[in-house]
Amino acid sequence: MVTDALIITCIGMGFVFIFLGILVLVMGLLSRIMPVLNRFIPEPVVPAKPKPAIAAQASDAAIAAAVALAWYNSGRSK
Repeated sequence: MVTDALIITCIGMGFVFIFLGILVLVMGLLSRIMPVLNRFIPEPVVPAKPKPAIAAQASDAAIAAAVALAWYNSGRSK
């Protein structure tokens, strides 16, 4: 019974090892193929959205109040 378990374990590990090896080979092959394909079928370039202007700067008092409220709600103030 133990020998059957060891055989099944070795077969399973062998399949995983072979699968991972094939996966590494395919990924290496794709890393060489994709630049060639990208020349013929380039990805569409999406224009970047302009950054919105900062509406209002948060004052130091508002930041301090938010930090104090978070600290109070965390339960550490007790």
